Amino acid sequence: MVSGQLQRILDRRIRMSVSGGTADALTGAAVDALAELNRTATTRNLRATLGIAHAALVAAVDRGAELIDVQDIQRAAVEQLGR
Repeated sequence: MVSGQLQRILDRRIRMSVSGGTADALTGAAVDALAELNRTATTRNLRATLGIAHAALVAAVDRGAELIDVQDIQRAAVEQLGR
């Protein structure tokens, strides 16, 4: 489950770009992956977690996807965190 703070930030940033919420930009699995990264790999460093989300967005756009998927999150995490 995504922390309240992370969820609010994601929703706010998404609403600034599109008229919708998290479900309009990320798959459920991608949201779960971000939440897990926030709890573990980034040790609740929201800046790092949001950096991964941004890199995943770029990857999804580059591949012409309509939604950010878990694979985008995983690849971005490897790029950003080196693991």
